[in-house]
Amino acid sequence: MILSGDPKNRVYSKTKSFAFAADPVALFGAISDGGKRPHTLLLESADIMTRCGEKSLIVASAAMKATCRGLDVYLEALTDNGENALKVLAVRLSLFVIEADAKSIRLRFHQADAKQNLESRLLCSSSLDVLRMMTQAFELPAGILAEHFLVAGIFSYDAVDQFEDLPKAKEDELQFPDYVFWLPEQLIIIDHRLQTTQLIEHGFKESPLEKGGRGIFSLYNRKHH
Repeated sequence: MILSGDPKNRVYSKTKSFAFAADPVALFGAISDGGKRPHTLLLESADIMTRCGEKSLIVASAAMKATCRGLDVYLEALTDNGENALKVLAVRLSLFVIEADAKSIRLRFHQADAKQNLESRLLCSSSLDVLRMMTQAFELPAGILAEHFLVAGIFSYDAVDQFEDLPKAKEDELQFPDYVFWLPEQLIIIDHRLQTTQLIEHGFKESPLEKGGRGIFSLYNRKHH
């Protein structure tokens, strides 16, 4: 539930348009130092029939990271901006908090009852509530689309273990979490059909995030123009 009018829960966002970035991989490489900089992400979508690219989504910087292992979820503020968002989530998810400090909280959920039907298990409180709350706990300003304020990340196959009683894997060499998701501070959306590039910046303080977007695109533009 969103508490409209509560300044602590507001997102202060701004959107900037840039020249169409036809090569999102090159742009991501410039932003992320060739993929070496942590907490950056590139996601692509394509038309299922033509297999042509529709949109590219780049997380250029993140305010917060959520990591799930089994029934525990670790929320970590990655910036001062993220610490403000973390305070909101600590209140909204207080029933599940088992550890907390200024920069992180750890939450614990209960295993779904295997005797319940699938729908009931999916509707029970679970680690997925954290991902929902990371977006639903905040009030968006006018003019910002829901698709501009999201969490982006990766699920592992093992995440289903929270809802299904399955045999354990014999080996897990990678030890990858059940999921890892980020709450972006700076999000780039490239629309290949409309040939547009937008940078959306989110602040969780009393004013928009003051990072500016031109530095993000300068290296890319020098190489491709």
